[in-house]
Amino acid sequence: MDLCLFRIRLGADSGHIAVRILPAEEDARSIFASDGDKFIAPVAHLSVRHTGGSVTVGSPPAFQPPIASTETLPALGDENHIWRGYGNNARGVLKMRGGPLNRPFC
Repeated sequence: MDLCLFRIRLGADSGHIAVRILPAEEDARSIFASDGDKFIAPVAHLSVRHTGGSVTVGSPPAFQPPIASTETLPALGDENHIWRGYGNNARGVLKMRGGPLNRPFC
């Protein structure tokens, strides 16, 4: 297993957590260096299956380039980037990288 997805709910709010475990720290550093500061906002896509078997599909969403982040939170993991809301979403996104699990974490 190298990827775990969790859905959490706190009162009326909810969120998603994705944890990816890579075989080597160098792999994690490489992946984070290439796209750790980029976030692709989710886009809704409509597809409806009718009882007669026909399918109605909405037009594909227009391409949206990744949103770059220049903001980080101090002392959170080895590297991190945050997005304080995007588009009409008031919530934020956090991407972080942590080092080996066998070292002390403070």
